[in-house]
Amino acid sequence: MFIKIFIILGLFGGVFAFVMAFLITYEEYQHHFKDYRLYKEALSIAIMAFLVIVIMMIFSGVFLNVTISNK
Repeated sequence: MFIKIFIILGLFGGVFAFVMAFLITYEEYQHHFKDYRLYKEALSIAIMAFLVIVIMMIFSGVFLNVTISNK
């Protein structure tokens, strides 16, 4: 039960993390890059932020599911 909730929350949080990481990285890297590398670097960091949030939320759901079902 907890896994489904945490997957949904992870996807919403991951999308928010993706957008924020892309915007922050894009703004900061504008001072250093001027070509297509700007988008490539910002996109790669945003994807990583999305994956980290989703994976951590799934691990949290699994942990809570196992902890509560053992009681």
